[in-house]
Amino acid sequence: MITSETACLLLHFLPKIGVIRAQRLIRHFKAPEKIFSAETKALLSVDGMGLKQVSALQQWEAYLPRVRAEQKFMENEGIRAILPIHEEYPMRLLHCPDAPVVLFCKGTSPFANPKVVSIVGTRTPTNYGRACTQALLEHLAPYSPTIVSGFAYGIDIWAHRLALDHQLSVVACLAHGLDRTYPKTHQSFVPETLEQGCLVSDFSSQALFDRYNFLQRNRIIAGLSDLTVVVESDLRGGSMNTAQYAWEYDRDLWVFPGRIGDRKSRGCLHLVQANKAQLISDLDIFIAQLGWEEKSSQGGTQKRLPLDLNAREIQIWETLEAQGKMHLDALAFHLRMEIRQLSAVLFELEMKSCIRALPGKFFEAL
Repeated sequence: MITSETACLLLHFLPKIGVIRAQRLIRHFKAPEKIFSAETKALLSVDGMGLKQVSALQQWEAYLPRVRAEQKFMENEGIRAILPIHEEYPMRLLHCPDAPVVLFCKGTSPFANPKVVSIVGTRTPTNYGRACTQALLEHLAPYSPTIVSGFAYGIDIWAHRLALDHQLSVVACLAHGLDRTYPKTHQSFVPETLEQGCLVSDFSSQALFDRYNFLQRNRIIAGLSDLTVVVESDLRGGSMNTAQYAWEYDRDLWVFPGRIGDRKSRGCLHLVQANKAQLISDLDIFIAQLGWEEKSSQGGTQKRLPLDLNAREIQIWETLEAQGKMHLDALAFHLRMEIRQLSAVLFELEMKSCIRALPGKFFEAL
């Protein structure tokens, strides 16, 4: 009998499956290990599964040595395999259709933080871009968000360093296995990163190092967070790829303005023009629009709820009060409710002035 971890690693290594089919299989069979004892008819009933995919699954024993080697490496290096069935698996990422079936993680995972921001940008920032990033971190720091970056040259590592300086939790998303650090010059930031957060990747050790890995990695950066901020970017590049993922995942997308004609700002201006991103023209207004009121400003006043709330409405309000701003999908998953049913109750709570709806299908308690 194989374990859930072994089953997910097999899904990771097996050809012809892919993350989308793997996620569908796990949702269908509930427990990953049940996939490998399922009959052909049951496997074919899963959307996207054909005879080629079923044949690949049924040859899983050939990939077991590779899985065992990876598990040995993980044990030696203190790496965890975070699976979709684990509570530790990032809730925001879980609601992405192409979420990894195994998230390799080293360090302390701050995924449960109700405030998570991804910051990306060009690998060759200007002084203006660095100044914008510094000002952004200074305004975000009082709210103790988790900062997600690609750990790459330029804006990414600059934002990561500033987050560490502000004692914020961090997540570095890598485009390779956790058996290496790229670029090597960023190795010096790894110890502090592991103290204040983690390194994550959906690539196993000894995975082929390829430029397309960076595009695959970018979906993790966008999927982990509530909002993505693009500081500087040309019309093409990794930052624009990450921004596209954020937009497709229905996450908030923000950009800094720049001078017309400046190549480092053309991408940001294009995202605004395409109605995909909002413009950060004033950081105080930007923070206010996020709805991140500090707990201390509430003065410890006890909130009073209307007496006519039913048990389900109270449960939803108490969840939002405890968790902070939550996405509709995340709230539905947390409460084990259907989206349609939850939306109806949220509407009633909004009418009773108990909650408010925020941009991007987010909700918070009042």
